Order: sequence, then structure tokens, then C-alpha cells
Amino acid sequence: MKVALAILALAAVAHAEPYTVADMRVELPSGWVELPDMSQAAEKSLVTGAFTGGAKVHGQDPAFSIVAWLSGKKKKGGTVRAELETLHASMKNSLQDGAKLLRYDVTETANRITVGFEVERDKLRLIGTIVGAMQKGGVLRGWMAACGFAASMDSHARPQCEQVIGTFQVTLPDAELVPLEPKKK
Repeated sequence: MKVALAILALAAVAHAEPYTVADMRVELPSGWVELPDMSQAAEKSLVTGAFTGGAKVHGQDPAFSIVAWLSGKKKKGGTVRAELETLHASMKNSLQDGAKLLRYDVTETANRITVGFEVERDKLRLIGTIVGAMQKGGVLRGWMAACGFAASMDSHARPQCEQVIGTFQVTLPDAELVPLEPKKK
């Protein structure tokens, strides 16, 4: 059974369709379609306050993906690190709202803070990646790719979701981003 699932996951990669929007790219399995009602709900939930942006949901049973992009207010005068840490703290609070946080891994590059996460709520599992960066001109940017499935379908849907999340990339060139300050000790 595991071999058959691995073959299905590889077949999905061979027939992946790129989805590009707002300086990000992810490859979705062939046959996945946009789910307009879910897209609208995701956008309403994720794009709030001082942010502009959008969200789209695509899927086909047993899994779905959410891609979201945010552009924020001009930097308030704090450090780039402080702005990005605030963005990620807000996203972490949203992920934990009524859900069990199973994984939350933070990594950094010279100009981005990235979080890999996994949450479970109401027997629905969501895995994904969130990237935060400060674009030159002081505009806070955030991107997310997540993939969800019924927790009972973990062994079947997780490989497909991990494949989708593995293709996620921010396409905004590093030269367009402001470097992070070193962490305070």
C-alpha cells in the first residue's frame, strides 16, 4: 500500500501545474480546481487590519491547498526583525486559535523569516509554510502555502500535501528585500 501511495505522489508531481501569484509560486497537482467559496472565506479570514492581499483555495478530494499573500503598512520605525517577528507572532496566534499546534519551526535567511507549521483542529490537519520579509520601501510582505486534509486520511493525503508545500517558493528577488538585523543576545 505504501508503495502504491508513493507512486501516486510521484505521478502527481509529474503532472503538477504551477500556480503563480503575488511574487510566489506553488505547484498544484493536475486536476485540482479553485474552490471559490473556500477562497472567499480564507481571504476574509487572513487579509485583515492594515494588510491588503488575497487568498485562493484549490483542491480535489482528499486534500486542498491554501495560498495567501499579504502586503502591509509601511514600517513604523521599528527594526525589520521586530516587524517580521510581530507578523509571525500574529500568524502563530491565528494558527493556535482553537487548534492544536503540532509543529512550529522557525528558520532565517539574510532577509526572510520562514516558519514551517502543522496544526490540527476538528479532525482537520493543516501543514504549511509562512514567509515574512520587508520589501524595500518599508512594505511588510507575507506569503503562505498550506495544505489540509482530514486527519484520518493522513497516510494518503500527507504525501500529496508535502509535495505541494515542497514546491512553494517566494519569487520576489532578494535584491528587493531589506536585510534582517542580527538577533539581540
